Amino acid sequence: MPIEPRRHRSLHVALVLPLLVALSPVAHAATYYVDCSAPSAGDGSRRAPWNELATANTTPLAPGDRLLLRRGSVCAGPLAPVAAGNETAPVQIGAYGTGARPRIEATSEDAVLLRNTSHTVVRDLEVTNAGPEARRRGVHLLADGEVVRGLTVRGLYVHDVDGDLAKDGFGSGGIQGDVSNGGRFDGLVIEGNRIEDVSRSGIFLPIGGGTRPRAGEPWPEASTDVVVRGNRLTRLAGDGIVALGTVGAVLEDNVVSTGNLRGAPLGSGNPVCNAGIWTFSANDTLIQRNEVFDMRFNGCDGTGFDIDYEQDGTVVQDNYSHDNEGGFILLCTDDRPRNAFVRFNLSVNDGWAVAQSPCAFPRFGGFSGLRFHNNTIVGPNPLLSFQNQPSGGLLDAQNLEFHNNLFVADPPIAVAFPCGARCSNNLFFGMPPAGSDALTADPELTAPTRTGTGRRRVGVGYRLRRGSPAIGAGVEIPGSVTRDFFDRPFDPQHPSIGMHQP
Repeated sequence: MPIEPRRHRSLHVALVLPLLVALSPVAHAATYYVDCSAPSAGDGSRRAPWNELATANTTPLAPGDRLLLRRGSVCAGPLAPVAAGNETAPVQIGAYGTGARPRIEATSEDAVLLRNTSHTVVRDLEVTNAGPEARRRGVHLLADGEVVRGLTVRGLYVHDVDGDLAKDGFGSGGIQGDVSNGGRFDGLVIEGNRIEDVSRSGIFLPIGGGTRPRAGEPWPEASTDVVVRGNRLTRLAGDGIVALGTVGAVLEDNVVSTGNLRGAPLGSGNPVCNAGIWTFSANDTLIQRNEVFDMRFNGCDGTGFDIDYEQDGTVVQDNYSHDNEGGFILLCTDDRPRNAFVRFNLSVNDGWAVAQSPCAFPRFGGFSGLRFHNNTIVGPNPLLSFQNQPSGGLLDAQNLEFHNNLFVADPPIAVAFPCGARCSNNLFFGMPPAGSDALTADPELTAPTRTGTGRRRVGVGYRLRRGSPAIGAGVEIPGSVTRDFFDRPFDPQHPSIGMHQP
């Protein structure tokens, strides 16, 4: 009798182990090597690598497969793999050896084309697309007729992309995402990349279709689970980071600087208006813990952030904006219902606190549904502008909520901030008060002359000292958060004024 259970267990193991081996996603995974400096073509092994990308582009990559380019080598693009991994065994495309990243120099519109590459990780490459101004992209992500799932682009150095200025789908830039024939993305991560000297956009993702509904309603054509995190972008002809056609996209911990270099105002022959980080035709976008600086005006926009029209449920929080010619944030009017939060941000030495514009011509609308609270804004001109000119008031404040904000004018100014009828519990130092229950006393900031880069390094200079009149002087904001700029918890029923909650 004791033998029976043992026999059954042995039979079970004998039957299941071969099945597990057969189903294992990496049982037959292959690794292919490319060294474009090799004198002759090999078989793709490490000892005899391929010496061009054409063979790599026509070799299907299955779950667990790896395609590795030799560090220090330079390949003529495009790199356009045929790749399809799975959740447990993604395809890996990256580098091997020692030295500098392998470099891909484009010979066509795209240096790297990732078309329908689900469950694929691309990392550790250098990408360029230089030449006469034309439609050019560094990395092109494309969902063509299908749902692309689990795509990650990480640790790339993308630079010198000499694209045109068209602001559209299939446009030019460092990393461009597009959809066609009903495709979309589900699970797209763009993180830890360095993007420099590109035209037009840094990271531009028009990756959804259909008609955008209100936030919370079904939108099956939109891309989902999109994360753009920890990227550094500088010297951009146009926008920094933009997500379009998404639900619940997260744009966080990025640094964007020196953009809108080729912006041009409305009324010019080719108007192009650009901002640091924003979203459009999107729902429930979270824009947090980013740093944006040195956005140029050039006659149009040039703000760090933007609450544009055609978006709902957008949250802009815990960001550091400084030294942007166009200002901290652009607020566009809209005649469609929407909601958005602008909260717990720090703005230092921006051209303006808020820029406003009727962005959707000939539609105008107003600012109903926007809640602007607990921001700390310090600089020489913490006012409202219309195309970089002082504005006497909001175009149409309607139900704009404006509470618990801390304004410091240095040097002092004689003009009040025109914050509308629903404006209360703000502190204005060095400028006249506005709204109800306003304070005008010195907020007693820790080190209010601190400037420069580094969100947390500079941010600690704008904390409230013990005894500050701003402590506990705010009003409760229903539906807001319980953690401040420094991710510290606070009592939302007794908030302080500004982004720091002692």
